[in-house]
Amino acid sequence: MLLHVPQVIDILERKQLQLEVEQTALETELTRDPSAKPRIEKCKEALAECREELRPLKLRHLEEKEHVNAIRECQKKIEEVGVKLAQAQRARDTAKVADLQVSKGCTRAA
Repeated sequence: MLLHVPQVIDILERKQLQLEVEQTALETELTRDPSAKPRIEKCKEALAECREELRPLKLRHLEEKEHVNAIRECQKKIEEVGVKLAQAQRARDTAKVADLQVSKGCTRAA
């Protein structure tokens, strides 16, 4: 599992949070100072751009994370079959060995 977020996403998420805080502060300021309206609009535009840039990056990261998790799950299953195969070979259970070799995708010549 990917535990960390790529640096680009982290930077954009921090920027988004900063712009959201700034927007809230400007909206509060607007009640006292009507001249803050252009700054609010500029902040909203920057926030929209940030979100638009962040969206595809987060989707790609999620897809990659899911792909890595699927690979790890397959590796785990392969390892489990390998352990069962070794146990069946030690127990000389030829039927189970053959079945496990087929499920593992092994084709050995006798």
